[in-house]
Amino acid sequence: MRKLILAVLFVGVLSNTVCGPVNQPVGLDQENQAAHVKITTAKLPIGIVGSYYSVRLTARGGVSPYRWAVSEGALPAGLVLDSATGEVSGTPTQFTRAALELRVEDSSAPENQESSIMLPVTIEPDHLIIVTSGLPQAIIGKQYTVNLDAAGGTKPYTWSIKDGSLPSGLELDSHLGVIHGKPTQGGTSIFALQVTDSSSPPASVAYRFPSLSGADISSR
Repeated sequence: MRKLILAVLFVGVLSNTVCGPVNQPVGLDQENQAAHVKITTAKLPIGIVGSYYSVRLTARGGVSPYRWAVSEGALPAGLVLDSATGEVSGTPTQFTRAALELRVEDSSAPENQESSIMLPVTIEPDHLIIVTSGLPQAIIGKQYTVNLDAAGGTKPYTWSIKDGSLPSGLELDSHLGVIHGKPTQGGTSIFALQVTDSSSPPASVAYRFPSLSGADISSR
């Protein structure tokens, strides 16, 4: 009887050893390979014209190695993307505000997985500039609001009218850089806008709107 009991116990141990537990934990490598590839880069750093720029795009999941590409839009002039490493680098040559769609493709078989993301990219100028190049048309008696835009230098900016004057009924918020109000008479106004930054010493730049044909005030 004792031999029979030992035999049964041995068979039970052998059975557990061969079959093992039903739910085995999956290793990290298996989990990563099973997960869909995903871009983890959430934003791109701001660059400056003439200064070296470098950022490495990142992704997770899928099967490495990855292959990177710009699927929509274009990199700022002077920058290139290494498709194997995902590094965007170079020396930007011009002021840029744009959006890029970046795509990553993994090495899964039999079909590669891919993921994409749309990210803004900004290359600031190396000096203060006024970005606004024209003003929209205004209508007598109608509310008019325009947000002026500058780039480069050191924020905050201060805006002013350097030459000429705004149409009657409109005024400039020097801190917000907003022209607003209700024009009271028709005609074309010619004036120069100036923006000054907060650097020491401060930098200023002016832009003269030659005829403002796009900002003529009409009674329509």
